[in-house]
Amino acid sequence: MKVSALLLASLLSITSLTIQAEEVTQGQHQAAEKTDKAAPKLETYEEIFAKLDIDGDQKISMKEAEVSPALTKGFSAIDTNKDGFLTKQEFANLWARAAKKRDRLAMANNASL
Repeated sequence: MKVSALLLASLLSITSLTIQAEEVTQGQHQAAEKTDKAAPKLETYEEIFAKLDIDGDQKISMKEAEVSPALTKGFSAIDTNKDGFLTKQEFANLWARAAKKRDRLAMANNASL
């Protein structure tokens, strides 16, 4: 699914930016420069869902989804019960589909090396 891959990339970008904004303070800046080569910790779908769920109601509204153009674009396809919100289960299903696609792409890239 093109939307799933685009959404996953967008969410990972948001996650990466959020991690940098939250973890790198002026006092930690020098330490961060030394460990720049270390890969950032990838968040779970639960952690990303919690960040997107700004009001804490255990669902993501279209307004909350606006932080990600890809999430907004694919919102209606992800909202399988068509209630106007993304539940944690709908988000988990998206995450699983995107992970499968990412794994297939990684295997294809490794096979071509």
